[in-house]
Amino acid sequence: MSLPHVWLYPPTHGSQARQRLTERRKTHPLLFRIEDEYSQTTADNNGDHVAASFPDGPAAEEASFTHAEHNTSPFDFDTVFRHFDWGSDQASPLISCTASPRWAFWEGNSRFFQTGHRRKKSDSPRLVIIDWSQLLHVEDAYAILRGSDRASRGRWSPSHTRQLDKSRYCANQAQEFLIFGIVPATAVLSTVDMTSEPFCKALEALYEGLTSNPDAVRDSFRAAWTAQAEDWKQGTGVSKFQLGERGARLAIAMLHELWNSDLRDFSAAEIGPVLDSVAVHTSALAEQVLMDLFYFGTQESEIFDGINSCIERKRDECLDRHQGATPSPPTPELSFSKSADTSLDEITMDELTKLLEASLILTKKLASQTCERPSGWSIHAINDC
Repeated sequence: MSLPHVWLYPPTHGSQARQRLTERRKTHPLLFRIEDEYSQTTADNNGDHVAASFPDGPAAEEASFTHAEHNTSPFDFDTVFRHFDWGSDQASPLISCTASPRWAFWEGNSRFFQTGHRRKKSDSPRLVIIDWSQLLHVEDAYAILRGSDRASRGRWSPSHTRQLDKSRYCANQAQEFLIFGIVPATAVLSTVDMTSEPFCKALEALYEGLTSNPDAVRDSFRAAWTAQAEDWKQGTGVSKFQLGERGARLAIAMLHELWNSDLRDFSAAEIGPVLDSVAVHTSALAEQVLMDLFYFGTQESEIFDGINSCIERKRDECLDRHQGATPSPPTPELSFSKSADTSLDEITMDELTKLLEASLILTKKLASQTCERPSGWSIHAINDC
């Protein structure tokens, strides 16, 4: 069976295609941010990403809570417009992100290969995956920039008008969202080294050449998008199930910090729900990755079967790893001692009873270490997330 329809062009703001993407993303909202060695905003010692205009995390949090308490918006037009002035030395209280993983993939590799008109080459681009639900203040950058009509009224100089047009175009193409003040560590699901082999291998399965060939990155996002669409239109012999698996493998590579976390601190009863939560995030991310390439509805069961199958295998792998890492309980010490040559006839009934009781205690402790899935658990339940 043929693959779903390929998006031929980046969906623009207000279009039916963008509206469809927005609605699907709302079920499990995620944001993506690219950082490198030149970024003004990176993770501090606490894992918080603090906007450049704030001295530290507590100051950013206080400003954010103040706006929330007084029900005021920190996103006035002038602040947003200055944020888009890349030549400005003025520190911004805003942090740029995108709702499109496809843009993030291109942006990171464009910095790495220094394509287009970039002034600097990045040797270490990083992709930060953010749980939008953990943020206080987030707004669509293009909607704010489009809300001003000062340029059309002739109040601005031609250079400022051109800057506004350029900012609107970039915000639209990038599907950019702005975060005020801080991305707390609790909202960061994972940070990915975009030059790492597992990530590059998984990304290449969907975007051939993007991590290895500057010609695939092109000089603009739109040019790269068009070339990628043509590649998929020509057919690759990939089934819908395999497409789902590829999306899931990339999502697993992106959320590697969740899947590869130390599981030894969780008991056998806790590990199942923990992995279920990671699986939900991974399934939602895989779906969003594929939605940036293809238009497909929730009824595309083969794609979701591929996603779920891959995630279930990863979950089982983590369960096995947890089971192997869990130390065996110590053998209970007996309250009596007999030599190895003692025969059964020489053991009294009281001693034999104690031995059986100790054996029973050990059996129960070993049984408690067995990792079993919660009753009724099914990876297919995450389809609706």
